[in-house]
Amino acid sequence: MESLMDIVGQNLRLTSSHKKPHLQKRCPDHQGLVLMDMSQKDPCQKQACEIQKCLQANNYMESKCEAVIQELRRCCAQYPKGRSVVCSGFEKEDEERQKLKSASQ
Repeated sequence: MESLMDIVGQNLRLTSSHKKPHLQKRCPDHQGLVLMDMSQKDPCQKQACEIQKCLQANNYMESKCEAVIQELRRCCAQYPKGRSVVCSGFEKEDEERQKLKSASQ
């Protein structure tokens, strides 16, 4: 199982698999980056920025940021897979969990 830092890193990292051009955009008030297609605003960007702020404010102690992590998960659940770049790490984690569950049955 990946740590929150791994997931957030995946969520905020530009990967070569994206076909549309992306630009980097900083989250307000801190140094975190959110990557997004400028033709369509990422619907969960605000929640991803809140996770970054929380982690920075709490010396990267994931346990102190559970509430904001759940907010991002709720946001991600509202949109179809692939709609939000910042949700891609959660989507990958869910796929891996499903594979493990299927393999154990």
